[in-house]
Amino acid sequence: MLLNMNTTTIIILAVALIAIGLVRMMLTRHSRVAPPSVVREALDAGALIVDVRTPAEFGSDRFPGAVNIPLQDLTRRLGDFGDPGNAIVLYCNTGSRTAVAQAQLQRSGFTGVVNAGGLQHLRSAQS
Repeated sequence: MLLNMNTTTIIILAVALIAIGLVRMMLTRHSRVAPPSVVREALDAGALIVDVRTPAEFGSDRFPGAVNIPLQDLTRRLGDFGDPGNAIVLYCNTGSRTAVAQAQLQRSGFTGVVNAGGLQHLRSAQS
């Protein structure tokens, strides 16, 4: 009985881990970091620059002109993004949170969302 319960637990955990990986892939597969030329074009067009990191991360270092809308507050603050057709450039530390944020915004009808990746990616796209 004990062996049977352990085997069942292991199978359930394995299935759960696979499911989590598949959901993460689905959320991010269309949300790759944009090429620097696309980011630069959006910046030149006057895009809203949004840092989706935590307020503490934003307070320690940020891109000039960026506003902080943490990922966990995103759906609650959709009104802060303006018209759904406006250009929006998202960044975080590495690009993973921006991929999730981009997917959430696109599901909410925003069409001009650019995943700039991490803060360093965004800075390098600017030059």
